[in-house]
Amino acid sequence: MKRVELISALLGEIGIPLAGFFWWNWDLHFILLFFLFDQLGRLLFLKKRLNGIQTGNNILGKQVGQFILDAFFVHLVVFALHPAHNLLHSFWKFLTYTEWGIPQGVVLLPLLYFSEKMRLQTDLRMGRTTDWQLTQLHIIQQLGWLRLGFWGILLVIIPLLKLEETLVFFTFLGYTVVGVGFVFQKSNKLKN
Repeated sequence: MKRVELISALLGEIGIPLAGFFWWNWDLHFILLFFLFDQLGRLLFLKKRLNGIQTGNNILGKQVGQFILDAFFVHLVVFALHPAHNLLHSFWKFLTYTEWGIPQGVVLLPLLYFSEKMRLQTDLRMGRTTDWQLTQLHIIQQLGWLRLGFWGILLVIIPLLKLEETLVFFTFLGYTVVGVGFVFQKSNKLKN
C-alpha cells in the first residue's frame, strides 16, 4: 500500500465521519451504519476477490461471521449509550437522509458498489498476485478480530465510565486511524 493509498484511506475512513458529525449532525449510530454498509460492500465483493484463490480455511465464512458480530456489537454499543434508541427509526432515517435533495440510500448503495469495483480493478491493474490478495485478506481478517475486541472493550467501559457519545465517536475514529495504520504497515511488508 503506497502513501497515496494511505491518505485516500484515511480521508475516506476519517474525513467522511468527521464531516458528518460536525457539519451534517450525524449521530454515532448514523456513522456506524455508514461503517457497516462499507463493510457490507467489501463483503459482497469478497467472493469475486477470492475467485480462483484456493483458501482452504473458509475466509468467506469467517468474514460473514465477523460482519454479523460487528453489526451486533455496533448496536450493543449504541444501546449502551442510548438504551431507548429506536433502531428501525434510525435505520430508516439513515436510508432516507437527504443531502442536496438526494436520499442517502440512492447515493450510498451505488457508491459502495463502484468503490469496491474500482478497488478490485486497481488491484488487478497493479498486477497484485493471488498470494498478495490472500495475505491482504488475512490482514483485514486480523483487523476484524481486533475490532471485535474494541467493541467489547467499549461495551465494558461505556457504562463504567458513563462515556458520552462524542467521546465514543472520537475513540472510534482513533481506533480507525490505528486500524488503517495497521493495514498500511502490514501491507508494506508484502512484495508488490
